[in-house]
Amino acid sequence: MVLLSTLGYVGAAVVGVGWVCRIMFSRNFETHDASDEEDVQGKVVLITGANSGLGKVTTFEMAKRGAKIIMASRNLELTNSVVAQVRKMYPSSELTAMKLDLGSLESVREFAKEVQAKFDKIDILINNAGVYAPLKKQMKTVEGYEFNFGVNHVGHFLLTNLLLDLVKAAAPSRIVVVSSRRSDSAKLSFDDLMLEKENPETSKIDPYSNSKYANLLFAKELSNRLQGTNVNVYALCPGWVKTDLARYADLTWKQYIIMVPVAFIFMRTPRQGAQTILHCALSRKVRQETGQFYRDCTHWSPKSAVTDEAAQQMWTVSESLAKLK
Repeated sequence: MVLLSTLGYVGAAVVGVGWVCRIMFSRNFETHDASDEEDVQGKVVLITGANSGLGKVTTFEMAKRGAKIIMASRNLELTNSVVAQVRKMYPSSELTAMKLDLGSLESVREFAKEVQAKFDKIDILINNAGVYAPLKKQMKTVEGYEFNFGVNHVGHFLLTNLLLDLVKAAAPSRIVVVSSRRSDSAKLSFDDLMLEKENPETSKIDPYSNSKYANLLFAKELSNRLQGTNVNVYALCPGWVKTDLARYADLTWKQYIIMVPVAFIFMRTPRQGAQTILHCALSRKVRQETGQFYRDCTHWSPKSAVTDEAAQQMWTVSESLAKLK
């Protein structure tokens, strides 16, 4: 009885400390200033990965503001269920659910053609969709690219380039790229972007981090190329958010036990994580900025080197991988 009582007190103390820590570390999560927004009533907003996590929250927020939303997702059945949820809350919302598999260049091209046929402009393009898969899984895209790099970077690179004329037609317009602070851990080599020289069982390279670093380089070079067009580019880290991003990761029971309390303290809800997306997409404060990086709705300086030289090199390689030339 004494042991059980002691364990009970210890458990209560741990939970209490956990809640205190969560409150402390959560204090700056929701910082988007909704009073300082551009009006998006009737504007066209395209969101990739719109049926779950950050994309789903962003969809609801844009619908609340009266935007016309293109919901790009691989799972149309799930997307249509989200459409129903949004329309239940906002009956007059204009939503178009469209199939997009960023792991297939053919799917990206078909999607872009369909968008071009239905819309004459895109005011805000939000490249949100993302995947995480450990290197040991050896997952590949349809074209045989390393899964994280192919979906998170190459797919979005091709999509953005194919839709660029529609974004330019809406100027002043915005392109928002969801990256991650995990880019700080990138160990990217242009000689082995697909990590084919790495031993998947022993490699310490995180392919997800590499793909998020590629996102930053893409945003940097894209902003340089769009100077003078009145199309602004923003890249951001939403923080560590509770989504299904890691659905391909198989945690051992030991990892799970360690991760649960840490996640409880530090992990953000999708609504909290979406705040910086909304800031980049809507804030008047950043409408004259481009090529900048953000976290917690303020400027963020990644530790990874985002140089013009590296950004130009990534662009050239990406053009070849996306078969743009």
